[in-house]
Amino acid sequence: MKRILLTLVLGSLLLAACGAQPVPTPRVSDIQTAIAQTEEARPTPFPTFAPAEPTATPEPSPTPAPSVTPTPSGPLAARVNVEFLNLRAGPSTLFEVLESVPQGQEVLATGRDESGDWVQVEIADGEDEEEKTLGWFAAALLSFQGDPGFLPIIEFPFDQRVRVTVQDSDANPIPGIVVAFIHRTGTVELRNDVLTNEAGLALTTLPASLLGTLDIQIVGVDCTSPVMDEGCELRGFFERTGRVFLLIPQREPVTFVYESATVEISGTVVDSRGTPVVGIQVVAVRDDGAESVGLTGAEGAFSIPAGPGVWQVFTVRYNPRTESDTVTVEITDQSPDPVEVPAP
Repeated sequence: MKRILLTLVLGSLLLAACGAQPVPTPRVSDIQTAIAQTEEARPTPFPTFAPAEPTATPEPSPTPAPSVTPTPSGPLAARVNVEFLNLRAGPSTLFEVLESVPQGQEVLATGRDESGDWVQVEIADGEDEEEKTLGWFAAALLSFQGDPGFLPIIEFPFDQRVRVTVQDSDANPIPGIVVAFIHRTGTVELRNDVLTNEAGLALTTLPASLLGTLDIQIVGVDCTSPVMDEGCELRGFFERTGRVFLLIPQREPVTFVYESATVEISGTVVDSRGTPVVGIQVVAVRDDGAESVGLTGAEGAFSIPAGPGVWQVFTVRYNPRTESDTVTVEITDQSPDPVEVPAP
């Protein structure tokens, strides 16, 4: 699934919990495929019948049939559908890996987390069916014999949950935004990427032992998000830098606000010899912290969504990160003249 990556991307969005080594989170395409498979397996709703036509001779009305209300299901059989899948101690890639399970392994799903992105499973230990290993899998990487949406929700303490909301300037929720939750201890980095749901919510669960600061970043936007155009380009920008440092546990809400663009900043990127540079990231930061990004195309041309204000425009290279000199662009109510921005 094609997606646009923002300037704070730390790397490609990876599959959650896959591989013999610690592996990152599911691709957006895997999540959407699993959702589609789940919808196909969802039971067909009970039909509604119209009342019978009255006859010339009235007859006693039949006793109405009792209504049927769906209830949470019991455990569901499931199967691992990727080459290797890491069984986690909790519902996110911030939890430790218990073991790596091969493709085709049958498991029993017994519950799910609040987001529905992770399911709790039981795995038989060898030939002894009485011995079970309890852990968590990313739901998108399993094939279920039934609808996992009916599994009971496993609740976690409030201090182990972190919620991030993404909305527009009118407080409307925005789905399809990729939010990364990153924890660093020395050289060790743990990361869990979450796609905002229809309520604009990205929810992650933390291990009870996790302390310190959580780095929360907007790292991408799915092409199906309503803020993307038909070419999978972002139509606006976020009103403040898409990054927050949160002290664990969460005590204050975290909200990223998206602003629709009214103008655009355009121009070209050239190197020290005046040669156009293709495929380099261009960043524009407004004086209030809003940030918009773009990528140069043919002839080093770029176009970035923007709004009124004073913007600092520069280019970025990675590994190692280097930035160019900035170009100041002041915008009122119309798009400014094209600018030339140097490469780093």
